[in-house]
Amino acid sequence: MNDGVRKKLKVIALLTVLIIVCVGYLFLECVTRSCKKEVEPIPTPIVTPVVEPTIEPTPEITQEPTPTPVVIDIDSDDSINKIVNKQRKIPDTYVPELVSIDKKNMLRPEAAEAYEEMVEAAKVDGINIVAVSGYRSYKYQRSLWFTYEEKYGRKYANRMDATPGASEHQLGLAVDLVGADGKCKLYNCFKNTSTSKWLVENSYKYGFILRYPDGKESVTGIMYSPWHYRYIGKEEALKVYESGLTLEEYYDVK
Repeated sequence: MNDGVRKKLKVIALLTVLIIVCVGYLFLECVTRSCKKEVEPIPTPIVTPVVEPTIEPTPEITQEPTPTPVVIDIDSDDSINKIVNKQRKIPDTYVPELVSIDKKNMLRPEAAEAYEEMVEAAKVDGINIVAVSGYRSYKYQRSLWFTYEEKYGRKYANRMDATPGASEHQLGLAVDLVGADGKCKLYNCFKNTSTSKWLVENSYKYGFILRYPDGKESVTGIMYSPWHYRYIGKEEALKVYESGLTLEEYYDVK
């Protein structure tokens, strides 16, 4: 083989080696770069927890207790609300606890206290109230009624005053009133006095009511008596006063 050919072969061999080296280098460089590429991590999906809605318990509705109706005792002899009339009598032996309201008259303690309060209030308004008659025993009422019967006859006596056992005076809860001047004492003309007018407008504030009002004789059995006041307590007196009814009508009894 001549020198020219040898040189050519050497050149070719050298070029071949260079080409192989270059290709190998490029291959390695490519592989290396591919490996070095950062693999983007697949993001883990964030799972938002499902919040279950809080169910508030239904509040228990507390029922307001139904108020127990106050039962007014209109039957017991010792009750301040006892209704007395010719059909609803008191035993002849009944005697209540009593205290004096002046030198000659007595009432039940609660009625006496209310009476004194009323008298003092009236004085502030320039009215002087005087008691004509308070408590009456069965025996005294019997004597009084027979006096009326003898003087006026049974029919009229029945209208003007209660028969024995049917008088509120025996309860110690009724009082006949007049002004300090004594004008029209136990007569219908008392209704025209300043004392009567004050009583009509104010007595209920102290627990008293006009027991035998005008035009109600067919209900009460007693003629109009503008001087006769009955104690039933402040609360009931207000109710009866505002109703404009008699005790029989208000409590629906005969």
